[in-house]
Amino acid sequence: MKQKGGRKKGVTFFAFLASLASLAVLADFSWGAPAAPKERPKFDPSKLFMNKPAPNFTLKTFDGKQDITLGEFKGKKVVLINFFATWCQPCYEETPSFVKVYEEYREKGVEFISVDVLEKEGTDVPKALGEYVKQFGVPWPVTIDGEDHEVANLYRIGVRKVLPTNIGIDKNGVVRFYQLGKVEEVWLREQLDFMITGKKPEPTTAPQSIPKPDEVTPTKEVKKEP
Repeated sequence: MKQKGGRKKGVTFFAFLASLASLAVLADFSWGAPAAPKERPKFDPSKLFMNKPAPNFTLKTFDGKQDITLGEFKGKKVVLINFFATWCQPCYEETPSFVKVYEEYREKGVEFISVDVLEKEGTDVPKALGEYVKQFGVPWPVTIDGEDHEVANLYRIGVRKVLPTNIGIDKNGVVRFYQLGKVEEVWLREQLDFMITGKKPEPTTAPQSIPKPDEVTPTKEVKKEP
């Protein structure tokens, strides 16, 4: 009788273990398997600049004819800094709407400054920028960052290497938006109106989501209109 009872207890114990194993499988738990590494969150450089004074800089225009100093616009104009490169397809795609907006808002006290950064080695930058300005009829100053990438580093453009990057600065010299990737015309108008009037726009639109670097660094040559 004792043997039968012992066997029964043994069977019950093993049945209990089998049940635990089944529950583990159902819970998608792997015995002894190492935990999957957590993806490291990507750094958002906008957190360093939002609602803070914009770092000052002075750059020459691509033709070497003019020095542009950001600080000279403080107390006078709202400024959009457009970081771009001649190999960047999205940069070219947003330029026509930028020209349209600039022509309208320049009379409202708005200035645009384009800063060419992160160019590929061997690029004749002044020539490429001259073609860019001619193609789109760009009316605002187009500057070139130095070989030491001083301004790109100042605004942490190289951290994510996402182009275009557009930064809005109000008349007080304070950064009000820091946007990675191409922006839509409607959203840009809303942000400029906000910086001019101080009235927040209605939540009808939103900025583009932050793109992945490979979405803004095309390997093929940028298509240019004849």
